[in-house]
Amino acid sequence: MVVFNFTTFAIMASIAASLWDSIITPGPTPILVRAMNISFAALLALLIPLIFFTKNIHVFFLTILAAGLWIAMQWYVLPLNMPDNRFLTELENAKQQTIQDTKKEE
Repeated sequence: MVVFNFTTFAIMASIAASLWDSIITPGPTPILVRAMNISFAALLALLIPLIFFTKNIHVFFLTILAAGLWIAMQWYVLPLNMPDNRFLTELENAKQQTIQDTKKEE
């Protein structure tokens, strides 16, 4: 039997609040990436057994699409979560260079 007490609800509320805050914060945040990974893992955990039980080609291709989307999302998030943020630094440097070039032309 599962017993819910005040602490359990406080933790769940804290997670929900931090997830909501991360959704409206620009860029990927660790809690948002974790929620995405948990959601995709749960989706694939459901779809993979469905392939074997239903033997349906549509479920097979849906599983391939879900796995591909998960890989693509990880590929997108990876450069943004680099420890030294080289990607964002290069992007900011290119932006500053464009601004300087525009000022020189004027």
